[in-house]
Amino acid sequence: MSGKFKFSWADRKTWPVEGKDYVFLADAVLRVGAHMFPEEWRWEDVYARPLALPNIDLEQARGDHLSTARLLLLATRRVISAPVEFNDDLWREALAESERQVPAAIEARERANAAKEIVRKSCVQESLVSALKWEHDGTYHDLKPTLWTLPKTREWFESGQIAGRDVFSSSSHGDYHWLFIRRDRLDSLTETRPSPSPSVPARDGYTSPYMDLMFDVIREFSIDEENQAKVDTIKAYLEKQWPLRGFKDSDNLRRAIATLVRLPESQDGGWKNRTKKNGSGG
Repeated sequence: MSGKFKFSWADRKTWPVEGKDYVFLADAVLRVGAHMFPEEWRWEDVYARPLALPNIDLEQARGDHLSTARLLLLATRRVISAPVEFNDDLWREALAESERQVPAAIEARERANAAKEIVRKSCVQESLVSALKWEHDGTYHDLKPTLWTLPKTREWFESGQIAGRDVFSSSSHGDYHWLFIRRDRLDSLTETRPSPSPSVPARDGYTSPYMDLMFDVIREFSIDEENQAKVDTIKAYLEKQWPLRGFKDSDNLRRAIATLVRLPESQDGGWKNRTKKNGSGG
């Protein structure tokens, strides 16, 4: 039995060696992303995080806020003494840099999530074929397309690997195995798929910060007609995002957003009943 392999999107040294006929899952996401967004795509899109500050006065800043502000000032100045003695001007400068970084990072995350979603849906629709590399002997084993309808796919994209227990009914299969995509299928997809993906809704004109957050929730949890994330799961995500975006604390607003991004019939078990009726749920 072995635990998870060390993996980081930012460090290719932690990625597994690819075979002649298979591409590592992370590499497949990068290729799809580059094809969907040829002008904007960067490798950093899949792991970069903004240095975000809440929109508060200097007097309200905590120690972790000041540490983030110091890093932000390093992005705007070639040389800065450390430690920084903050005043109102320096704090405003750090806030301005945070405001510049956050929207760009959100857009980058949307691109990354869109690329992951195309890979996931393509595996479901069998235009891509996924496989695990058996940890014990290095052989590849194709995965059933239905596995990519499970909520655990988010974890697979984060770690690049899958637990044997998620594939095999026997509890003895508890090891972790790297995930791969058939190279020939990936080549076909990236040669034919239009760019950009229609899975990223256009936002022409004005949108409020709350609407932007709703779009981000839909991307983060891959919400669609067949995948309705739980309200409590969405709320937990919103609670982390709230201070980063400088919103005034409101549990009612968070619950409203968590409700509105889901289908109306998903309330009170209606979505489960609908999927059972359509034969797509159990």
